[in-house]
Amino acid sequence: MTRISVCLAVVALLSLPAVATSQNLLNGPESVACDTLRDCYLVSNWRDGKIVRIDREGNQSYFNTSQTAVAGIHIRDDVLYCASTPVGLVGFDLETGSVVFGPIAAGPHLPQDVTSDTSGYVYVTQTTDGVVYRVDVATQTCTTFVTAGFDGAGGIMFDAQANRLLVAFASDGVGDLIYSVSLPEGVLSLVISTEVPAIDGLTEDDEGNIYLSSYTTGKVYKTTHDLVGPYELWSSGYLAGADIEYDRKRGILAVPEFLADRLTLVLDPVADPDDDGVLHATDNCPWTSNPGQDDTDSDGIGDACDNCPETPNPSQADLNHSGIGDVCEPGFTRPGGWVSVDLTDSIRIMFAEVTEAGVTVVTLSGSGPAAPSGYRPVSAAGLPYYDIHTDATYTGTILVRFLYDPAWLLGPEEDLLLFHEIEGGGWEDCTYSQDVGSHVIWAETDGLSNFILAEPGCPCDCHGDPQCDGVTNVLDVVRAVNVSFRSETAATDPGCPNEQTDVSCDGVTNVIDVVKFVNVAFRSGDPLLQFCDPCAP
Repeated sequence: MTRISVCLAVVALLSLPAVATSQNLLNGPESVACDTLRDCYLVSNWRDGKIVRIDREGNQSYFNTSQTAVAGIHIRDDVLYCASTPVGLVGFDLETGSVVFGPIAAGPHLPQDVTSDTSGYVYVTQTTDGVVYRVDVATQTCTTFVTAGFDGAGGIMFDAQANRLLVAFASDGVGDLIYSVSLPEGVLSLVISTEVPAIDGLTEDDEGNIYLSSYTTGKVYKTTHDLVGPYELWSSGYLAGADIEYDRKRGILAVPEFLADRLTLVLDPVADPDDDGVLHATDNCPWTSNPGQDDTDSDGIGDACDNCPETPNPSQADLNHSGIGDVCEPGFTRPGGWVSVDLTDSIRIMFAEVTEAGVTVVTLSGSGPAAPSGYRPVSAAGLPYYDIHTDATYTGTILVRFLYDPAWLLGPEEDLLLFHEIEGGGWEDCTYSQDVGSHVIWAETDGLSNFILAEPGCPCDCHGDPQCDGVTNVLDVVRAVNVSFRSETAATDPGCPNEQTDVSCDGVTNVIDVVKFVNVAFRSGDPLLQFCDPCAP
């Protein structure tokens, strides 16, 4: 008997060592399979028979809920094969979760573990006998392949390098026996009598190393491909570590913990799945090639995989799954009480209570509903409408702060008000407070839509004066001619009902307006008296 040398490897748990969501769906997790195409893990539940899909962020969902109790699972081609009690072997389409194989009986007892070769066969072990059953996928028929004569079989795996099966059988000794089954002959031969009891899982990394999980000790051992040893204690502390799987794409060992209802993911420190020459243990982008290990913000996450490459974000928190880290996503609105979000340098919003994260944005516009009667909107660059909206879920009061420039105003700052567009049309004065010295004004409301800053006065500043220079002259005549005869786009003052060049107020700029402009510009007409400006006396 080969003695197991205990040499604890340095391993690193992932940020989701116990994969958990607001609702943990794992219930006696027995086996795990890595679906590399869809970048997720599938975990079988023994207690309720459900199969759970877990994505890379730890989000859980049901893949299939039709079975009673599921032990080992294994992916071959695009099918998930399951050792299901009491039906036997059943296969599900990985894309849809629907049954595409079986179910067929795979032995008279409880199916335990599953693997497959490259010749069209699936193999199933049983918990209460020492038999390996072979299933022909094409014909969906099951035959007894190997009878070992032991009380039961545990983990099984296909060794492609040697074209053999490796099977763990229970024994009367300290540990389990690992046998080799040659393919296609089915010749059974002892490889090693281990000191590892209750071997529930066998798996292989891309270097050919073999990993064994012990259900009763909660330990995982690593050894060489020939299995002769030494056996290194690779990781431990699991509550009934079950049927394990090595994720070759990411250099991760996935360990279902049956008694803890969780899936633990362990980084292999000597793996280099991104082939950049930097091993897992020191790679700041383990799954994205980053040979230079550039890290602009010095947060320990390489630029090649950092969701905020210029802003420290070591947790890589991204609650809305946008691919942009929370700390650098414009308008990110976190859950919590009195959540403050800076939308621009001059606009801040505060939510009394946010129950679900989202993004809050503001869109500036030059067009919108007419300003409240007797008021003119004020702004920079002729964009007085602030459309604020969010996809976060919130309740209660909302406070909105605007920082304004006194140069926008014609009258005293004290007269400035904040208006909020109300449902069904119209405006509501939502001014909450104002600090004239800091040029800050606050709004209080319970909903979001358009906001405007407005002061008493005429909303149609440039009506009849499209150059907005305070006088109607030849430049305005040219503008009217271009709009009327040369298809130039007409402009409208925010809140004003007519185009700046529609001085006849018939809804269109035409030759009549050109004549009026000529009369005003060259014949001393007064635009405030002759034009349709609603603020004219």
